[in-house]
Amino acid sequence: MMLLNQKTRRAIAILYFFYVAAALLPAQNPCRAPFNTTERSDDPEAAFNDYVRRFVADGRHLNTDLKTIPTVVHIFYDAAADSLPIERVQSQITAMNLDFRRLNPDTVKTRSQFKAVAADCQIEFCLASIDPQGQPTRGVVWHHIPGFNPDLLASFMQATQWPPLHYLNFWVTPNGEGGFSSFAWEAGSETDGFVVGAKQFGTFGSNLKDGFNEGGTGTHEAGHYLGLYHTFHDGFPYLGQCFPPCDSTGDHVCDTPLDWTLAFSTEQCEDGQRFCDNGAVFFTMSENYMAYAFDTCTNVFSQGQRIRMRAALDSLRAELCSPANLAATGCLPPTNDQEPMPVVQKLQAFPNPAHDMVYVQIPSASGGQIRLWNGQGNAVLSQTVSPGTTEIQVPVVGLPAGFYWLEWRNNGLSGVGKIVIWR
Repeated sequence: MMLLNQKTRRAIAILYFFYVAAALLPAQNPCRAPFNTTERSDDPEAAFNDYVRRFVADGRHLNTDLKTIPTVVHIFYDAAADSLPIERVQSQITAMNLDFRRLNPDTVKTRSQFKAVAADCQIEFCLASIDPQGQPTRGVVWHHIPGFNPDLLASFMQATQWPPLHYLNFWVTPNGEGGFSSFAWEAGSETDGFVVGAKQFGTFGSNLKDGFNEGGTGTHEAGHYLGLYHTFHDGFPYLGQCFPPCDSTGDHVCDTPLDWTLAFSTEQCEDGQRFCDNGAVFFTMSENYMAYAFDTCTNVFSQGQRIRMRAALDSLRAELCSPANLAATGCLPPTNDQEPMPVVQKLQAFPNPAHDMVYVQIPSASGGQIRLWNGQGNAVLSQTVSPGTTEIQVPVVGLPAGFYWLEWRNNGLSGVGKIVIWR
């Protein structure tokens, strides 16, 4: 085998980069990413990157409160066959919730060198149950647009957008592929939110593109929406360098090794091996949701990426997950308006995640009623608790995967808890 010197190898890498950029990107309809930034006080992107550093210095990244984002999904369709069912929408939201909580079933694919930095981001998405006019909603709106023209997409987004400081707007285009997103520093803009093509939306459907049936494109775009760059963002200027400053170069995340280029193909799960000018070798986190790859290849957000997203929800997107906004959009735990009662205790349930059965510990032995609510605010199960019972079995075998609220009420007492059903 002929050995190549560093100069030759570098030249080949440069040619390879431009070959891949020309051949791969248009085919994938990739999401939009910002260009290089300058650290100017009047640059909102640079200001956010500065804020992330202060966020960490102040220790606010250690907060583990669950952040819930009210979401509305807009389905654009031309023919009736393009009108996706609500079950497919729910499958996409469930997939994103599992990915952001590190409950996705393919966590076993995260390579050993990255397991220590794999993150539960403590972020979830809730389909809103109250619309901007205060009326009930399922969090999904179907928009019939005859002769849908992708060139007019921005206009369609502006015309259908719900108030972007109060809802995450998620648009789906008929027969489309790929996606793109606004970034955290574009909060409140006329097209704030993100788009995913129907061929890469949800986890089932005859029109899904091969390799994109796990909801990964939605997870990827949600990462941009919350302030994440691609793992290969601004990496090419550092071609051949192993470890440039990590918090101000590339994707501004220290535990996702700088990547100089793209995978040879999104049709394989590449190992991310990179060769440095000094002869050293390192591996990029090619299984990261913010890389370009099939859904079957991606399975992890890093702790550093979690910090950036939590910083966005602490600042530019803080209104989304505020208690007042969660109440206004219907994404708080459900309550009975005719019987207002304070929550006196958090319900304990196990196993959690559950599959067929969940055991719920009852705070009082006085009996009562257990209800299970899905993320859309619909009661999906109700069960009587007999007096003297301190633990009850709740069957969940027929329910789809996702997040659910448990609620117990009796004689002026109540409790709530949350469970995950995992298939």
